[in-house]
Amino acid sequence: MIPYNCIVIGAGSIGAIKPLNIDSPHTKNILTHAHAIKANNKLKLYGIVETDVDKRMEAARRWMCEPAKSISVFSSQYDAADIVVVAVPTEYHLRIIKEICEWKNAKGIKILVMEKPFGKDLEEAEKIVSLCKQHIPQAKIVVDYSRRFSELYLLGMDINNGIYGKIYSASCLYVRGLLRDGCHAIDLFNLMFGKCTYAKKIGPIGFDDYSKDDRTDFVSMSYDKCKYVSLIPHDGRAYDIFEIDIHTDQGRLRIVEHGKMIFRYYIEKEKTFGNYNSISAINIETSETKLENFLPALYNQCVSYLNNPKKNFIFNCTEEDALNVHRVYNMMKGQA
Repeated sequence: MIPYNCIVIGAGSIGAIKPLNIDSPHTKNILTHAHAIKANNKLKLYGIVETDVDKRMEAARRWMCEPAKSISVFSSQYDAADIVVVAVPTEYHLRIIKEICEWKNAKGIKILVMEKPFGKDLEEAEKIVSLCKQHIPQAKIVVDYSRRFSELYLLGMDINNGIYGKIYSASCLYVRGLLRDGCHAIDLFNLMFGKCTYAKKIGPIGFDDYSKDDRTDFVSMSYDKCKYVSLIPHDGRAYDIFEIDIHTDQGRLRIVEHGKMIFRYYIEKEKTFGNYNSISAINIETSETKLENFLPALYNQCVSYLNNPKKNFIFNCTEEDALNVHRVYNMMKGQA
């Protein structure tokens, strides 16, 4: 079988270039889109688009593919891309989508992989969806909310389906911006608890550890299946952290190490201080989520779809999931 053609737009940290000891053709972990495509024998990376000449040439050397300043370069030289990856900073998402829609070979695109948060706000995200439906309606849209392409996706579905019982409360300790990193927590809460019915920033509580335009703020939320949900800010200049704590009528679930591990604590009779139930500190189940394999998992889904396209094929994270994250932000702004 001929490999499916891929183009990566953006040679930054998630697109193509991390430090060599973190991600390169020789590292075990696969942490860029370019690496994930090169590592999949059903895919062919034939081009990387990047406006910065140094990044463009470094990416081309590292991943042995054609460099280009714009996507139009590939119109006459290559066949249409089956997969186009948009891995540019968020503020350029809409502009790049407009360029893709005007591309001569756009009708050949079968999958569009977008980095989160899929546009800077709901209005922009809806414009992206509208443009894609108008100009490349044949293309499936996949959004790289990385934790959805790990075992956390199955955990989230189980929580939503009541496998872990009634949910009492949940919180996430996070850093580096309510939009930049907080969106991961909102997306997981949407997956776990259904529809968000209330979201409000509580302040002034938080940090400018990422930027003044994207503070790490305290947020109070409520969902259909969990009434008390919080985003708790931490100063990322001290150290990085992403931890989710969920309490149910069956015990406690902790998602730690940025989402790499799940700890499950069970309820037991308190042995020391009184005749009541408490959470065991000894009887704990642990499991790994394989989060480090999120990009290979995403592209395995892409290959599965391309091998046997079905209208009912559902990726772990679609444009509708990304739009739902933006809808929660609109609630915080009082625009819901």
